[in-house]
Amino acid sequence: MIELPEAHTLANQIAHHLSGKMASSTTAAQSHHKSPGTMAILLTTPQS
Repeated sequence: MIELPEAHTLANQIAHHLSGKMASSTTAAQSHHKSPGTMAILLTTPQS
């Protein structure tokens, strides 16, 4: 679990670095272990 100030910093970094990107493919977790929320995302910049 992350604390509120860390969550705010992470949200700002995500917004800055992922702005204008598009998810072109995703892969759900392939593990049999209990690790919820694991996903791989391939990000691309849309062509104009």
